[in-house]
Amino acid sequence: MSRSLNRRPPAPVITIDRHHQGGRACIRGLDVTVAQVVALLETGATLEAVQRRFPARNAGDVAAALRYA
Repeated sequence: MSRSLNRRPPAPVITIDRHHQGGRACIRGLDVTVAQVVALLETGATLEAVQRRFPARNAGDVAAALRYA
């Protein structure tokens, strides 16, 4: 079983719905997954770059994604 299915999201910002994005953790139930945010940051993107890429997300959303990851 996936590690993400065994733990509770740290904040209501992180949502998991098996019918949306294949059950991957998303930010606010939208099409931005935690994995997408983490992958961008791993490639050296700044917080500002992540927010430009996903303008509907704010710094708190990104922080919640990182806490979840």
